[in-house]
Amino acid sequence: MIRPYNRNMGMQRRLLASSLFVAILMSASFAYADSSFDLDGPEMHVKVTRGEKVLDIAQVPNLQPLDRIWLRPELPPTQSVHYLLIVAFLRGPTNPPPEKWFTEAETWNKSVRRDGIRVTVPQGAEYLLLFLAPATGGGFSTIRSTVESQPGVFVRASVDLNQASLDRLRVDMYLNATRQTSETDPVALEAQSKLMARSLGLKM
Repeated sequence: MIRPYNRNMGMQRRLLASSLFVAILMSASFAYADSSFDLDGPEMHVKVTRGEKVLDIAQVPNLQPLDRIWLRPELPPTQSVHYLLIVAFLRGPTNPPPEKWFTEAETWNKSVRRDGIRVTVPQGAEYLLLFLAPATGGGFSTIRSTVESQPGVFVRASVDLNQASLDRLRVDMYLNATRQTSETDPVALEAQSKLMARSLGLKM
């Protein structure tokens, strides 16, 4: 079993809380190309415009105020249930966000399917949450009031999801490196795997 070495986890959490992160909260899991989840959710295309540069979200470790974000969910043509895409910015665990920090979009709308939606990171935002929720009566107002009344719950979810993503990335890097070494230089596998584990902060 491989697990992240948690000696500095407390410090990491404090550092994480100081930046703006993206968390995807969906009724189904976020889709990855090599998904290990039981259920694949819809793919979410995300790009960030910073100044004059347009970057894929994978190239942006942390968002900054006034970054312009383009989002487009990739739902199948046969999608029978209508979902709202809700974008929410948060300030902190004890400081509810204002109502204008919430944006909703109808994913079944032709223009949203084709062009996506655009939001701008407001000054003072520390977290970004994306929700996909069934389009039932009052769905948007219910999610907004829940986030406003319990911002700490969603801040914790954002931090935990971000940490889980980082941990998964480190484990994947380790497995890919050891697999490549095993195929090209099996004799060096033991030494290389130990070195890689130390470099990535993994404890065997």
